[in-house]
Amino acid sequence: MAMATDGSAISRNTIAMRIVVLALLVTSTLARADEEPAPDPEPDPPSDPEPSSSMPAPEPEPLPEPEPKRVTPFDRGKMNLSIGGGSTSNFGERYFAIGGGFGYFILDGLELGISAVHQFGDGPSISQVQPRVRYVAQPLVGKFPLIPYVGVFYNHWFVGDDIPDVDAIGTRVGLLYISGRLLLGLGIAAERTVSECPDDECWNYYPDFTISLSL
Repeated sequence: MAMATDGSAISRNTIAMRIVVLALLVTSTLARADEEPAPDPEPDPPSDPEPSSSMPAPEPEPLPEPEPKRVTPFDRGKMNLSIGGGSTSNFGERYFAIGGGFGYFILDGLELGISAVHQFGDGPSISQVQPRVRYVAQPLVGKFPLIPYVGVFYNHWFVGDDIPDVDAIGTRVGLLYISGRLLLGLGIAAERTVSECPDDECWNYYPDFTISLSL
C-alpha cells in the first residue's frame, strides 16, 4: 500500500511539475511578444506637390499711351498778328489804306481781336477801328486742308472835315489755309451801317481777305 501511495504521489508531483513548466513557457512567450516592436505602417503614396505661392504673377499688359494733343494755331493762348494795305474809294475819291490787327484765342477756336485801318486820299482822312469775335473750327485742323470760320464785328469810322462818324455791325464767313505759321483767309463779309445812311446804302458786301502770322 505504501508503494502504491508513493507512486501516486510521484505521478501527481510529475503532473504538477509539467503544469508549472508549461505555464512558465507560455508566460515567457507572451513577454517576448510584448517586447518585439510593432511593424512600421506603410508610408502613404506621395501626393502631387501644390503650386508654389511664391511664383511671380504674370505682369499686366501696359495700357496704350494716349495720343498727344495736336498743336494748332487756334489753340487757347495762341495769338496772331496781321498787317495789310490796299486801295478803296470813299466820297468819290481814291484812298490808299494800311492797317494791322491782333487776335488772341481765349478758348480753343474762339478768338477775340481788334484791328485798325487808316486811309489816305484827297478827301477827308478816315480811320477805322474794328473789335471782332471769330470762331475757327479748330478740331478740323489736320483733317481738312481748309478750315472754316465765322465771326461778327463792329466798325467805327472816324471821319475828318467835320463829317459825322459812321458806325456799322457785320458778320463774316470764310475759309482759312494754314502754311506753317502763316494763315491765309478768304471769305465774304456783310456789313450794315447803323448810323445815319441812305436807305439803299445801309448794306455793304465785300470780300474778306486776311493774311496773319500765328504766334
